[in-house]
Amino acid sequence: MSRPYCLVVLLLCALHTSAAAKSASRTGTQGRFQLWDSRPQIANQPGGQGVFSTAFQGTTFFGGTFWAADSGRWEALPDSVWTFDTGVGSAIVGDLAAPYPGVDPYKDPSLHAIMEGWIGFDNTFEDAGYFRRLESADPRWNQSICVGAAGGLGGDWSFWCGAFPEEADDQCFASGQGYGNSWILCIAQTFAYSGGGVTLAFDTVIETESGYDFVTVEVDTSGAGDVVEVVAYDGSVIGTQNLSL
Repeated sequence: MSRPYCLVVLLLCALHTSAAAKSASRTGTQGRFQLWDSRPQIANQPGGQGVFSTAFQGTTFFGGTFWAADSGRWEALPDSVWTFDTGVGSAIVGDLAAPYPGVDPYKDPSLHAIMEGWIGFDNTFEDAGYFRRLESADPRWNQSICVGAAGGLGGDWSFWCGAFPEEADDQCFASGQGYGNSWILCIAQTFAYSGGGVTLAFDTVIETESGYDFVTVEVDTSGAGDVVEVVAYDGSVIGTQNLSL
């Protein structure tokens, strides 16, 4: 009996200075966050100082989660707190028929998608179509062609991970074309496997920032998230790869 296998080629990118920048005056100067005790019984004690001593008079505090049948949604309880240990209004990613809106579809299926009505957002995830099969004659190349024979490979077509110059301008890249900050992009192929040895061979040209950005080849050996890393690349790599899976 054959089993489904999934082959994934993944680009992991750290912060890259050519794509974005931040004010030098703020780098490394952020102090520790201070916890503010917002409990009304403390803030409203006689003799309280500052604007918050009176602001709490008209404030309603919410916490905890319950199902509001009239509106068909999870809502918060007045005069309560969220403890995140009740399990009410919570769901594991694997429990959901489809990814909950706002949840990274690649999140570990054993982790929570929602907790007491709260949704965890991954700000590094973006469903961006920048890992594409492209032709060397594509008119959007107006500088270095990165695919096919012109890009150091064979033929006229290749998969390429990056933004064209005009796309890069729209995303405020400092210059040129290529991949951006905090990108995690992949291409994948699922196939049936009945046993025996498998060799994966491909031609590749990789140009990443050494020590920060990586390209990995991974195999899901069961089709259920049992991912095994076959090889990882860092820096510049050119040539034909032959991998035993």
